Amino acid sequence: MTPATAHDAFEAQVLAQMQAQTHAMLRHALANGLELPPRLLSDLRGVEAAAGGAAGEAARGAAPAAAHGPDLARLAETHAQLARLVAPALPGTLCLLQRQVERGGFASALGPLDNIRWLTVAAIVFVLSFMLIGMSPEINAENLAQVTYGLRGTRQLVVMAFLLSAAGMGSTFQALFRALDYVQRATYDPVHDASYWIRVGLGLVAGLLLATLTPLGDGQEVSSSQAQGFGRPVLALLGGFSVQLVHRVLQRMVNAVQSLFEGDPGERQRQRESLSQAAAQQDVSQARIELAAELVQLRNLVAQGASPDQLHAALGRLAGGLLGATEAAATPTAAPDPRGSHSG
Repeated sequence: MTPATAHDAFEAQVLAQMQAQTHAMLRHALANGLELPPRLLSDLRGVEAAAGGAAGEAARGAAPAAAHGPDLARLAETHAQLARLVAPALPGTLCLLQRQVERGGFASALGPLDNIRWLTVAAIVFVLSFMLIGMSPEINAENLAQVTYGLRGTRQLVVMAFLLSAAGMGSTFQALFRALDYVQRATYDPVHDASYWIRVGLGLVAGLLLATLTPLGDGQEVSSSQAQGFGRPVLALLGGFSVQLVHRVLQRMVNAVQSLFEGDPGERQRQRESLSQAAAQQDVSQARIELAAELVQLRNLVAQGASPDQLHAALGRLAGGLLGATEAAATPTAAPDPRGSHSG
């Protein structure tokens, strides 16, 4: 394929993409009663007619028309006008949603997009797993209370699977809820499909950590054991739903351990303030020494019978020194950070 042919093929792909997105935005605008500019429809009709003729010539193997480039520019301008009109909806998202609606089928009942359908299937799987595993005789308040250290073998695996299913319900619920908001505003971007599954994976880990490592009591009494049994699935669900919560808790723990080796943060702040004050006092002392030197020089000029111009120049230098000393005393000096120039 020659460079000219490759360029024509790329231009044809861009033209087809803009046409599809323009149709999707036009349908969205009409369905929502948005006011269309008067010239927009006529410009769009003329551009599509010319583009259709160019596409027919390309199908017959003829050279592309000379007006194909200007038509692409006009279509791009129309595309930009419609994009501003339907904002915050994205042109690509509207085109993708309308393609999915045209496909229809049984799978459309699970969601408007493929990734959302798979998330819905994952949520159903976690819900069914939670129900089926919960029917096992191994799932009881006593076993759930002893999940961390008191269980071994198959019993521990069953309890862990039960908690993982609870965490999976929370994580898929959060992912679907967030995706629903993007779909309703037509701002869903398929580029970020993988981030939803990363979120589900993080939710599984966070839910299991929060459910198994959080102390809920000593587990000696029956009432305490029952409280732990009911509390751990709830913690797994919360951990799966809010990964940020678990991350924040772990970060607080890391900061607390780090402070044991670095000292009290308040003490470090007081040390920085002391360094700043010492630097300011040193600047003031240096300014006073320079002023004293200027005064001695002025006294010598007066004793030698200097001219008025010389006295005037000496007084000017003295006034400048006084202003410099005032600014040095009023301007705080930033103390160097003991940890370096980059903050953690």
